[in-house]
Amino acid sequence: MIMRNCLTCSSCGTAITTRFGVGHGTKQVHSFPCPTCGVVITCVMRLDQDKPDAHLEDPINAVWLPELVETQHFALFHAEVLGPRTDFSPGDGPSPFVTSGHFFEDYLEFQKQERLREQIRKEYWEPVKRSAVHFERRQWDLFTKEIELILKEKLKTTWQDRVHQMSECFGYSVNWFVLDLFHLWRHQAVRFARAFVAHSTELQVFAEDFRRSGRFIHLWRQIVPLYDAFIRSYPSWMPILQLRYWKKPHPPLDTLFVSDKRFEELRTIYLNAFELLGRISVIALAVEQIAATGATGYTTKKGEAKTIWDFEAMDSGQKHQQLSKHAGTKHLVPLLDTKLRNGIGHYAAHYDASTDEVVCIKADGATLNEWRISYAGFCYALLEMVSHVFFEQQYFFDLLGLSKDLFATRAKPKVKP
Repeated sequence: MIMRNCLTCSSCGTAITTRFGVGHGTKQVHSFPCPTCGVVITCVMRLDQDKPDAHLEDPINAVWLPELVETQHFALFHAEVLGPRTDFSPGDGPSPFVTSGHFFEDYLEFQKQERLREQIRKEYWEPVKRSAVHFERRQWDLFTKEIELILKEKLKTTWQDRVHQMSECFGYSVNWFVLDLFHLWRHQAVRFARAFVAHSTELQVFAEDFRRSGRFIHLWRQIVPLYDAFIRSYPSWMPILQLRYWKKPHPPLDTLFVSDKRFEELRTIYLNAFELLGRISVIALAVEQIAATGATGYTTKKGEAKTIWDFEAMDSGQKHQQLSKHAGTKHLVPLLDTKLRNGIGHYAAHYDASTDEVVCIKADGATLNEWRISYAGFCYALLEMVSHVFFEQQYFFDLLGLSKDLFATRAKPKVKP
């Protein structure tokens, strides 16, 4: 469905025809510069998927006209379509919905999985979140209820099996919202098994150290909110996931166009995912070290002996020196590059509607230097970061399975008098 309206720029009075494709979210934000004076116009569409209903709020820096008129300028956005920027350029030609179809390897398969994602968001994601609450609190009777709904199976008897069931709850939901990186899971399973077979005692000690220090529960309470924010914001970044279904190679990211602009919301998710991946890399490196040497410690280039906790305390930008040494962790090095993290994390970073770019900032003394990344490139960086968190989380669950609990200690339930 396309909503076609006309507005005039509040500054110069230029009339513009807007064409907004209606998506499956609850809100769409579309920004564009006035083609005459350059003032940024922002339009917000509110959606009610239950009725269904869609209405436009009063635009920023523009006024809606009461009826359609002939105009020389057009602004075209489609919240659920990814395509070359040229297909969204001013004009009244074919919809990008039509022109983007030839990029897909199998459009019917994409549609099938998109319906599955919609079902997960509407019917299964809240049960997954509830199962996480019950798992943390060891409310196994309630956990059983959610497991039967999500996994269609009974509660397992051992702690390790229940950890696996909790992991599968995320696997059967989050998996459909990330890039296909299953080769990482296969490699991790081999490396963890090798560490367990060769040095099971050392691996068990590391798991217990992780539990007693409170690291398990701290990581756990970052994983669930990250996935929740990521899936709730799906309608705003979903076009970039279509690259998972496009023919290879796809066009350069800086030539592609994502219609819904939510930089402030999405950069928080990216920054949280970056920090979480850095913390999970501690487990990944420890497993690699145990598999290779039987200990979590390592030696620097200068010959200094370091513990895994020394590695954990390092700034993410310095961790590449150790991560790059192992086949199982070297792929994390470019992801933990702090250039983008620091660039979008700076208070002055912002989205520039006139160029469709995110302006990143690097402070150099009193000088603020800027560099830019296309908005589509930023959305892909977000998707790639969360995708790696999802697949690296298997280290977390495998290690948790060797422990006794999420908590270092559990408060005893209060006995009623």
